[in-house]
Amino acid sequence: MDWRINYYEAKYHLSIANRMFRTYEDYPEKRILIGAIRELSESVEKIIQTFLIRDKVEDELKMFVEKIGPKYMDETTLKNIIQILKIKKDQESAKVEFTKNSCLLLFSDEKWTILKLSRLKQFRNSVKNVIENFRQI
Repeated sequence: MDWRINYYEAKYHLSIANRMFRTYEDYPEKRILIGAIRELSESVEKIIQTFLIRDKVEDELKMFVEKIGPKYMDETTLKNIIQILKIKKDQESAKVEFTKNSCLLLFSDEKWTILKLSRLKQFRNSVKNVIENFRQI
């Protein structure tokens, strides 16, 4: 499989997430923020697949986190990317979720997760940097 397909799909999902963040600023509804998280997560999954295919590694997240990710990106960016996947998992299993004052609150696995819009935008910027710098890597 060609890594370019996943690369362009990662860019596509990031562009949708960007539009959803802009829409959220005008219409602060929970479903828009949830959609942005899902699109960011899709983008992360595609960019991870891109790295795995390009480096000819089997489809394994653990291998990406331990070997491939640290080789191509700084620690903060790698942590942010993995955190996006964790947030998506928490959101999918959340029993309660709501927004208040530009924060998304999730109750999942008997604990609360509070995500500020500014933190979600930091995650988005990490994904954007990885995608933009992928060709230079």
